[in-house]
Amino acid sequence: MVKVLVADDDADQRFLISRVLQRAGFETIPVENGADVVSIARAQRPDVILLDVQMEDQDGFVTCRQLKGDPSLAATPVVFLSGRLDPDDQRTGQELGAADFLRKSADTRELVSRVKMLSAS
Repeated sequence: MVKVLVADDDADQRFLISRVLQRAGFETIPVENGADVVSIARAQRPDVILLDVQMEDQDGFVTCRQLKGDPSLAATPVVFLSGRLDPDDQRTGQELGAADFLRKSADTRELVSRVKMLSAS
């Protein structure tokens, strides 16, 4: 089963995103803060990582930099999720090696489709 780590400090968003993915047949690993993502990813080995851009303890950009700097996790696709689509945020995500950048309010079918595509590659 494809495992997707869902990192978001908003419990409602984390629940909703996880639920959508579970209904589509994915196993989800919910994480509530950026600081725990790397250690949990090392232990759980997700196929795809979804990162909220704005988290209180450590933002998604710092977390992505840590993931991509870890040789055991660097190849894991990272998708940024944000409540806004700021071109500067998207550019930063691309520079950090993110596979995609989606709005949190994106069509759930689009989210599932992107995760399926990334987990198959």
